[in-house]
Amino acid sequence: MFKTTLIAAGLTAALLTPALAQEATCDDASLKMAEEQVYKMQDQKAKNDAMSQIAKARMAMKDNDMAKCMEHVTELNMHLKKT
Repeated sequence: MFKTTLIAAGLTAALLTPALAQEATCDDASLKMAEEQVYKMQDQKAKNDAMSQIAKARMAMKDNDMAKCMEHVTELNMHLKKT
């Protein structure tokens, strides 16, 4: 019983921690931090895809379309998690 409780607690913590740590935000500071991470990427195709998402997110921010910006930030985070 105790072992099952510990396993369940561990799984819950493992699943929630990345979601909380990778909260996507659509602002200049977050995009700048993401851009710094992208520069360190080794895979050139993934790097180009991520930079494209950053550019699209910035355009959406410029157009005050935060929903679209968040779509691109979410896609960007998927590229960053692969590294």
